[in-house]
Amino acid sequence: SIVILVRQYLSNTTVVPDYGGEYVEGAVGRPININPVLVISDIDRDLVSLLFQGITRVDSNGKLVGDLAKSWEISEDRLSYTFYLRDNVFWHDKEPFTADDVIFTLGLITKPDFPGSFTLRNNWLGVEVQKIDDYAIKFVLQDPNAAFLENTIIGILPEHIWQDIDIQELALSNLNQVPIGTGPFSWVGFRREEDKIIGAELDFFPDYWGKKPYIGKIVFKFYDNRDDLLLAYQTKSIQGMSRLGAHNLSDVREYRNTNLLQAFFPRYQAVFFNTASEKQFLKDPVVRRALSLAVDRQQIVSEVIKNDAQIMDGPLMRSSWAYVPRSEDQPLFDPALAQNMLDEAGWLKNEDGIRQKDDMRLSFNLLTDDEEERFETAFMIQQMWQEIGVEVQVRAFVVGTFIDDYLRPRNYDSVLFGQTLSWDPDVYAFWHSSQMGENGLNIANYSDDRVDKLLEDGRRLLDSKSRVDKYHDFQQIMRTDSPAVFLYSPAFNYAVSREINNVELGFMLRPSDRFQTIANWYINTKRVRSVPVLMSGQLEPDLDESAFGSVKQAQDDTAQSAIEEDISSQDSAGEIIVANPESQGLVVIDHNTISIQVLNGNGATAGGRRLSSTLEVLGFNMSDPENADSFDYPKTTIYFANENLPKAETVRNIMVDEFGILTEMEVDLFESQVTDLVVLLGQDAAAIW
Repeated sequence: SIVILVRQYLSNTTVVPDYGGEYVEGAVGRPININPVLVISDIDRDLVSLLFQGITRVDSNGKLVGDLAKSWEISEDRLSYTFYLRDNVFWHDKEPFTADDVIFTLGLITKPDFPGSFTLRNNWLGVEVQKIDDYAIKFVLQDPNAAFLENTIIGILPEHIWQDIDIQELALSNLNQVPIGTGPFSWVGFRREEDKIIGAELDFFPDYWGKKPYIGKIVFKFYDNRDDLLLAYQTKSIQGMSRLGAHNLSDVREYRNTNLLQAFFPRYQAVFFNTASEKQFLKDPVVRRALSLAVDRQQIVSEVIKNDAQIMDGPLMRSSWAYVPRSEDQPLFDPALAQNMLDEAGWLKNEDGIRQKDDMRLSFNLLTDDEEERFETAFMIQQMWQEIGVEVQVRAFVVGTFIDDYLRPRNYDSVLFGQTLSWDPDVYAFWHSSQMGENGLNIANYSDDRVDKLLEDGRRLLDSKSRVDKYHDFQQIMRTDSPAVFLYSPAFNYAVSREINNVELGFMLRPSDRFQTIANWYINTKRVRSVPVLMSGQLEPDLDESAFGSVKQAQDDTAQSAIEEDISSQDSAGEIIVANPESQGLVVIDHNTISIQVLNGNGATAGGRRLSSTLEVLGFNMSDPENADSFDYPKTTIYFANENLPKAETVRNIMVDEFGILTEMEVDLFESQVTDLVVLLGQDAAAIW
């Protein structure tokens, strides 16, 4: 009957990801510069992360790995870094990527009139760039810099596109609105409604060198406010939304068919005092320390952020390996002590309750943007400071006006804003006096010779213990000097429809890093048929071998000959499931994807302590390259060659190079033994158990 046939179909097939589908994400705001060296907003960074690539990147496990570079070498004196670039990368206009593009990009950002980040420019000033050949480049430093590798995350621009643009026109060029990169997705264009940009569209780039993402198209839709964003999600106009406000989370948690993902990354909110302001009292560390003591961070986190944040007590994240806890004699919140400090410093309350010293009132402005949580936090801090006799005028602006007219020219007494750190504790860019000025990130205009020296040494020293000592002293000075009131590190919340599968948030430095795992997300699925393999290596007689490619059985001593055997090409080969009836093992091969499940005899997943390991992968990168190159067809070989190999439960995080060669995989193991296994991947497929 039909029912029996359906049951047989379902029992003999399994669901696997399939290619295609469109993911639509909403965001509040609009892009400004879709350019990796000129990014301003989070939306800019979102688009750049999908369109462009750096020399290196930080992966979802927090490890620095090659991106446009496949490997690198560091000299013993830590002054020379040689990068070997991939020779199979193409720009979205099909032009090849070479070392010239890297040299051009770095030359651009080190020009005196570079309109982008002063800190980005400073990271590369004094670095000698030497071209070895089209796919090898060397950087020579004047002094050791423990955090230098992080600088190579910078996105690279195509020389042939930008070489004729004058540096003065860089930020104004229309090329910032039609980006051409090397990333997995290429630019299609803006979606407009009359003269208003309402969205942007990206397509998978078919010549992308890395793992092909399952999702074929990504669309961003832009909204004016968070209410419109939430409505769009509820009406299914979009499938995902990020940077959700604390006030929205309780509602979003109730949405049906929604996964709410959360992550913390090295980002914090703080009030920065402009120590170069006309308000002379902001130069006084006693006044700044008193202001810091009067702020109840726990109340802010509880009432404004709805406990969706971690309290900050200094310039380094609590998760940093260089973080030093505050000592017991360093209270974080003590308004009584704050009042005593101001009294002793001669700041006494006048008849209207505002503190005054001589003819100067303790009164200043606090500026921020119109982001909801920052706006509310600013008014709460205003109330807290008023309670100790300090007058504060709060002003909020739309983000573009705030950055251009106030933040960048340092046109404020104090400012409530956020800063994003890195995976290294180096905070030179934020607190060294050389980073003052409108293009730097030292937005407190803070200058202290002791801090400068400690930050310089923190970069120069290479061993972690010596660096920790320097950052310990740095944190103690910052807690005493209080150039900023460090408030909280907000959680990053990401709501995604359950129509989008396998979305995971790994290690993140910034919100755009949610797309680090985009290649693993999928919308479409398909069923592929299971192919039982008898111990003799023969297929069940009712199965059509030609539909699945070649399936063979081999022992360890015949595995190499099986690899060398020419497997006849089948149009549908490349999709195969091999089940070993003795161990109930399951191997699913689907082009660039493989998963392995091995159960014990009765089908349970029990059987030993869970382990995690990376298995040795053989292919074109075998230890004997000449032998590897003798194969004239592109195949990946995974060889489980250890007779004591623990049982494999699942394999994930598959990395495949441009030839379909599997370069990296992770597997969860059980301690029981399994038979040797060789799996060939490529246009043709075979499994040997």
